[in-house]
Amino acid sequence: MIRRLSSHGSKTKLKLKKKKSSNSSDVVVVAKEEDNSSTSTSADALETRDDDDTQLVSTAVEKLDINDNEQQKNTTHDNDDEDKMQTTTNKKGFAANFKPTQPPKSDPSTWKHKPVYLMAGSTMSTPGIKEHEALPIGIPFEVETSLFKGKVLLRFRNTTSDDPTAHEKYFNGRKRLMQSVLQGTFKKPMKMSEVYTGSVFAYKMKNSPPSSMAKVMTTILGRVAPGLIMDLTSDEPKVLALLAGSAQTLSIDSPGNEPDITLPDIEENVVSSLGSSSSGGDVSNRASRRKTLGNPKKAAEYEFNTHDVYTFHLYDDAMDYGNGTMKIPMYGDVDIKPHIGKYQPLGLNMVTKDGEFLFDVRVWHEFHVKEE
Repeated sequence: MIRRLSSHGSKTKLKLKKKKSSNSSDVVVVAKEEDNSSTSTSADALETRDDDDTQLVSTAVEKLDINDNEQQKNTTHDNDDEDKMQTTTNKKGFAANFKPTQPPKSDPSTWKHKPVYLMAGSTMSTPGIKEHEALPIGIPFEVETSLFKGKVLLRFRNTTSDDPTAHEKYFNGRKRLMQSVLQGTFKKPMKMSEVYTGSVFAYKMKNSPPSSMAKVMTTILGRVAPGLIMDLTSDEPKVLALLAGSAQTLSIDSPGNEPDITLPDIEENVVSSLGSSSSGGDVSNRASRRKTLGNPKKAAEYEFNTHDVYTFHLYDDAMDYGNGTMKIPMYGDVDIKPHIGKYQPLGLNMVTKDGEFLFDVRVWHEFHVKEE
């Protein structure tokens, strides 16, 4: 759920490194920003550019594979998808508390928000909404986890909304395909370098996309997400980037002064809480804040407290949850559902390195559950 994908105006150099975990089959790719005194990215220029050019790093990359050497081996797995419904154990890190969920039992033709069915993950409670009941689209609902308590608003362009008028008003004239706004308070202080947003998956991917496609996305996204984690070849796939640098806008307010999350846009407001700059870097405007807090080292100088209300506003013009496709440069709209596999939903997650969740929503598409 993050960064501006357009590389215009930036001369930041990148180093893409593959790191082997103790399991030789697990490959984690981290895009690191190389310090360069000649870097000419202008925060002011980025700030004034069209917001619709911004894309979420978490959703924009959530199903791509950057492991060139294992490409052919991982193209198709022999095990039946039904076998994946077994509960996984011994997970660690981001996936420590992440458990698979059963798909909706109802026929997709009866789904209220066709062609998707949103369901709370096992780590998140939704007061007022029964277990396995479809979560609202287009109207706010309450959420609570071990780390965070608040409310969220989700809008997906090519789905049925619970508020059709507001839905049409929000998307009309925009390239955006989705919006998510999470607002609430933390239950304990957390360094901003410890909280990530993106997607965590319960099972290994069904198919691996072409390596050339993955390289395009990795290069583009690495320019704006120094701490990007892309691991889609292991048994615990994940695509994550720092939340504080991911939100298109972030507002930090005293209780009672927080913005209305149903508004089409949320204004940036962090200076009163974070200051305009520190040893960690500049956060005086939106573009500077995203660059500074998207860097793990710099983000470690800042902290989420327990007394302010945080509003994270994220939107995307690449990932289409309604159609289950993603716009990829040079490839167009790519159907990512077969790569994930049947019986495994798309994910919208905000999580710490230790596996504590702020937010955990599973997006089931009719493709995932309908019979052949």
